[in-house]
Amino acid sequence: MKILCATDFSEVSYNAIRYAYEFAKQYPGAKIEVTHCIDTKHRSDIFTKLDDILMDQAKEDMRILKSVLKPSEHDIQVDTSVFVAQPKSFVPRHAKNIGADLIVIGTTGLTAMKDILLGSVTAYIARHTDIPLLAVPGTCQHKLLTRVIIGMGREFITHPERMSFISTFFGYAKPRVYLTQVVKGEKYSSAFESEFAENFPDYPLEVIYLEMSKSISHTLNLYVKEISADLICLIHQPRGWLGRLIQPSVMKDELYGLEKPLLIIPDLEAPMAKPVLINDEDEDED
Repeated sequence: MKILCATDFSEVSYNAIRYAYEFAKQYPGAKIEVTHCIDTKHRSDIFTKLDDILMDQAKEDMRILKSVLKPSEHDIQVDTSVFVAQPKSFVPRHAKNIGADLIVIGTTGLTAMKDILLGSVTAYIARHTDIPLLAVPGTCQHKLLTRVIIGMGREFITHPERMSFISTFFGYAKPRVYLTQVVKGEKYSSAFESEFAENFPDYPLEVIYLEMSKSISHTLNLYVKEISADLICLIHQPRGWLGRLIQPSVMKDELYGLEKPLLIIPDLEAPMAKPVLINDEDEDED
């Protein structure tokens, strides 16, 4: 198991790293890379000097973080890296380059950065990677999974091999799975229900239809509390309400309210994230 954790040194991102570390303990020989992107734009020599200062500080923060984790105690290899790059374009490319099995990110960052980190970075990564993405709220601690909500869409799974990550993520736990559909009025039949039952026969399974209340996140949160769920999993397909949910304009409004970790498994041909030069004036929002 190889995990890439993106951090901005906020407490929320530290919590996501701790969650990833606890999760990795069930995989002997697991590797975690914690990476930080210094997102600055060079316009003069003063910015170059600022980069040097930020780089030195980031390396020191990484050294402290690594010492706190004490990876040798649990046979977990922890590496750190710092890059001058824009995180939303860099993280998915770097994850692919190092052969990561999972990307972990906190749902919010420093103070007013929540719209950047959740609405932009997380949504961008989810749409530009073939690697599962785990977004962890700042108050969540890792625990053995007992109940998991999996969002159910209309479409057949086009990449069934990627669904095997569900059992990889669950590990030795055999949680009760709630295949959940958020609807407005009429219910629809889902191809995913039979596929899941066929491929994961060992998991207790229930199919649930939830009538939309104020929003998707509000509806899911109410149900999370009702059944004491430990995780929400979305299969990201290009069409349907799950696909629409993984959009920057929707994600920062809908998913910011989720109170449990969110696992996004891509079931689409994700376009490779376009490299963005750090001195470009504008970022690619696609």
